[in-house]
Amino acid sequence: MEPGKARRGREQWQDRVGAQERFRSVAGRVTGCTPFRTAEMEAIALCGLGQADAAKQHLLAAVPRRVPGDRPGPRTIYGLMSDPPLPGIERLREIAEGAA
Repeated sequence: MEPGKARRGREQWQDRVGAQERFRSVAGRVTGCTPFRTAEMEAIALCGLGQADAAKQHLLAAVPRRVPGDRPGPRTIYGLMSDPPLPGIERLREIAEGAA
């Protein structure tokens, strides 16, 4: 699954049932990403499922697998997921952007 599917989950965020379906479909299906970016998409999906603590731990566990292409920095997806705020998304942003 490409990162765009996680984004579509955000687009359906207003429709809780649709969003939950999209977020559930992400785990174990992200393709075409580095191991860190895969974990990041899965962590965002976990936030969407109301599992913010599990999401944080999942992303923290992936930090040692970062490669040069995963350099910390602002990522558009966090802006998309912040309005309305997805519970736990700010903590994931801090980790992904290297502030954690």
